[in-house]
Amino acid sequence: MHEQIRLVIVTDNPDEAVADALCCAMTNKPRWARIVSDPMEILHLPNGTKVRGLWYSSRARTSAAEYAWRERRLAGGRFVVPLPHPSGASLWPNRPENQTLIRRALGLLADIRLAHQL
Repeated sequence: MHEQIRLVIVTDNPDEAVADALCCAMTNKPRWARIVSDPMEILHLPNGTKVRGLWYSSRARTSAAEYAWRERRLAGGRFVVPLPHPSGASLWPNRPENQTLIRRALGLLADIRLAHQL
């Protein structure tokens, strides 16, 4: 019997993604999980698909797969822009390299608001 796909992992490094997300080797990946790293496949994932993105390329050299995933999310579906918790309990936002990431995330939110007239 063919088991239905319950989770799609989009990534630029399938072996590491399977190890990190599913705690197994690619050869032991459960049949209900699908790993996608081809940018065209990522762009054509159906709406409503349960997807987790795991990226291993550096921020300076974003992979084609990650660009495709960003485009896919903007084209239809939800927008996910991770931000630190505003409680101030974490020192993470105070580090200069993380402040750059926060500014980038806020810029993405501004772009989304403009593009979708929110």
